Amino acid sequence: MAASLGDLDGDGLIDVTGSERHHLNQATTGFHYLAIDLVRTMSNRDGIGATAFTTTGDSRQRRDLMAGDGWSQDEPILHFGLGPATSVDALEIRWPSGHVDIINDIPADQLIRVIEGRGEWYPAPRTVWDVPPPANFQYGEQAAIDVVARPALFEPSATITRVVGDLSGLGGPEEVPLIDQEGGSYRLQAEFMVGGMSVERDIEIFIEQSTSLGPYWVKLSRNVEVLGDPNTAIVEAYAATVPDHFKLQQNYPNPFNSSTIIRVVLPTNVEVDLAVYNLAGQKVATLVAGARQAGTYTLHWDGHDDGGRELASGAYLYRLRAGERMETRKMLLLR
Repeated sequence: MAASLGDLDGDGLIDVTGSERHHLNQATTGFHYLAIDLVRTMSNRDGIGATAFTTTGDSRQRRDLMAGDGWSQDEPILHFGLGPATSVDALEIRWPSGHVDIINDIPADQLIRVIEGRGEWYPAPRTVWDVPPPANFQYGEQAAIDVVARPALFEPSATITRVVGDLSGLGGPEEVPLIDQEGGSYRLQAEFMVGGMSVERDIEIFIEQSTSLGPYWVKLSRNVEVLGDPNTAIVEAYAATVPDHFKLQQNYPNPFNSSTIIRVVLPTNVEVDLAVYNLAGQKVATLVAGARQAGTYTLHWDGHDDGGRELASGAYLYRLRAGERMETRKMLLLR
């Protein structure tokens, strides 16, 4: 069974995603943690290459930040399980530049940010929805949206300079300024006709900040379902630039729930067959079939089979045949 680990619900506990089940860690009694976001200043903002040590009583732990590749769904956050300890006595960060920061007495059960060379930590809460978007919209109908976002500051001295919403994935306006409600929250209100044929059916909010290290931005998004959409379950977008290599990219997000995106790179005009198979080798969905021009294709698939039925949770293979070339990758669907 394929499995991956990560803090899926933001509670500091490491959860498990498998090919058949999705397990959230429910251990809450007597367990404490510390999660750390590292920010470099000597070369760039990525903390990759840094090593962190925590000391709690007689226990000393080490974590190395080796990668933060969003295509592979890695999270560049260091997680420390502290057991019964309610604070970290000492946190030591060894940066790739050779600089060392040592910070004492950090309360547990939070995500913090440490900026190279400052010798201090800042709370790093997540940007969240105070009032989230609805789960679905009806295609072709007038919709009114009223949501509230709460941006998290990069550092205490940061200031928010711009907050805009993008509803183009649902056929609405591409840029809607949010209303500052004071108290740290921003409200998005808009009316629009639900339509379009977007690769991603989602609502996005972009938050821009001014920080001591320069501009910083974060995106908050929510996938939604469009009911009665006359478009096919598979949406294909084409970019005419001619690449120099053949490639079937890993789908994202992966694992996915309601929909996922697959990109195909074709350096020449060719007959193409891209299909999804179950682990028994049975074809369940055809995504692309027929001649295609050279270029990059972006496919949006909603997890339904060729008969329009929802596929069950589990691992699936998607296989690309392009002329004499063939490539296969694995994806994980979680309902």
